[in-house]
Amino acid sequence: MKLYTRTGDEGKTSVIGGRLDKDDIRVVAYGTTDELNSFIGQAVAQLEEEHFSDIKMELTKIQHELFDCGGDLAMMKATDKFPYKAKQEMIDF
Repeated sequence: MKLYTRTGDEGKTSVIGGRLDKDDIRVVAYGTTDELNSFIGQAVAQLEEEHFSDIKMELTKIQHELFDCGGDLAMMKATDKFPYKAKQEMIDF
Protein backbone atom coordinates (compact mmCIF):
# COMPACT_ATOMS: atom_id res chain seq x y z
CA MET A 1 0.00 0.00 0.00
CA LYS A 2 1.42 3.39 -1.03
CA LEU A 3 1.48 5.93 1.83
CA TYR A 4 3.09 8.87 0.06
CA THR A 5 2.57 11.07 -2.99
CA ARG A 6 6.25 11.71 -3.85
CA THR A 7 5.50 15.41 -4.13
CA GLY A 8 6.30 16.42 -0.55
CA ASP A 9 4.29 18.96 1.37
CA GLU A 10 6.86 21.80 1.22
CA GLY A 11 5.90 22.77 4.78
CA LYS A 12 2.31 23.55 3.83
CA THR A 13 -1.06 22.08 4.72
CA SER A 14 -4.38 22.21 2.89
CA VAL A 15 -7.30 24.15 4.33
CA ILE A 16 -10.58 25.18 2.80
CA GLY A 17 -9.70 27.89 0.30
CA GLY A 18 -6.04 27.06 -0.21
CA ARG A 19 -2.79 26.10 1.51
CA LEU A 20 -1.10 27.55 4.56
CA ASP A 21 2.33 27.21 6.11
CA LYS A 22 2.23 24.56 8.82
CA ASP A 23 3.46 27.13 11.33
CA ASP A 24 0.74 29.67 10.40
CA ILE A 25 -0.96 30.95 13.55
CA ARG A 26 -4.35 29.66 12.33
CA VAL A 27 -3.00 26.15 11.82
CA VAL A 28 -1.46 26.26 15.29
CA ALA A 29 -4.72 27.62 16.74
CA TYR A 30 -7.02 25.01 15.25
CA GLY A 31 -4.54 22.25 16.08
CA THR A 32 -4.47 23.41 19.69
CA THR A 33 -8.26 23.71 19.73
CA ASP A 34 -8.56 20.16 18.38
CA GLU A 35 -6.09 18.87 20.96
CA LEU A 36 -8.04 20.49 23.80
CA ASN A 37 -11.24 18.99 22.40
CA SER A 38 -9.68 15.52 22.43
CA PHE A 39 -8.52 15.91 26.04
CA ILE A 40 -12.04 16.91 27.06
CA GLY A 41 -13.40 13.92 25.14
CA GLN A 42 -11.06 11.64 27.06
CA ALA A 43 -12.28 13.14 30.35
CA VAL A 44 -15.92 12.66 29.32
CA ALA A 45 -15.22 9.02 28.44
CA GLN A 46 -13.68 8.41 31.87
CA LEU A 47 -16.49 9.97 33.92
CA GLU A 48 -19.19 7.68 35.23
CA GLU A 49 -22.62 8.72 33.99
CA GLU A 50 -24.25 7.86 37.31
CA HIS A 51 -22.21 10.37 39.31
CA PHE A 52 -21.10 12.96 36.77
CA SER A 53 -23.95 13.40 34.28
CA ASP A 54 -24.10 17.20 34.76
CA ILE A 55 -20.36 17.61 34.25
CA LYS A 56 -20.42 15.31 31.20
CA MET A 57 -23.24 17.37 29.70
CA GLU A 58 -21.34 20.66 30.21
CA LEU A 59 -18.10 19.22 28.85
CA THR A 60 -19.95 17.91 25.80
CA LYS A 61 -21.35 21.41 25.16
CA ILE A 62 -17.81 22.80 25.39
CA GLN A 63 -16.64 20.16 22.91
CA HIS A 64 -19.29 21.24 20.39
CA GLU A 65 -18.22 24.88 20.71
CA LEU A 66 -14.55 23.96 20.28
CA PHE A 67 -15.38 21.87 17.21
CA ASP A 68 -17.21 24.84 15.66
CA CYS A 69 -14.35 27.16 16.57
CA GLY A 70 -11.79 24.87 14.92
CA GLY A 71 -13.90 24.70 11.79
CA ASP A 72 -14.15 28.48 11.67
CA LEU A 73 -10.37 28.77 12.01
CA ALA A 74 -9.77 26.24 9.23
CA MET A 75 -12.09 28.05 6.79
CA MET A 76 -10.84 31.60 7.33
CA LYS A 77 -8.94 33.65 4.82
CA ALA A 78 -5.97 35.64 6.08
CA THR A 79 -7.95 38.88 5.78
CA ASP A 80 -11.10 37.63 7.53
CA LYS A 81 -12.10 38.86 10.95
CA PHE A 82 -12.58 36.01 13.36
CA PRO A 83 -16.35 35.26 13.35
CA TYR A 84 -16.50 33.39 16.64
CA LYS A 85 -18.12 35.32 19.46
CA ALA A 86 -18.49 34.14 23.04
CA LYS A 87 -22.09 34.03 24.18
CA GLN A 88 -22.98 35.59 27.52
CA GLU A 89 -24.05 32.23 28.96
CA MET A 90 -20.58 30.87 28.12
CA ILE A 91 -18.93 33.71 29.98
CA ASP A 92 -21.23 33.27 32.96
CA PHE A 93 -20.47 29.54 33.09
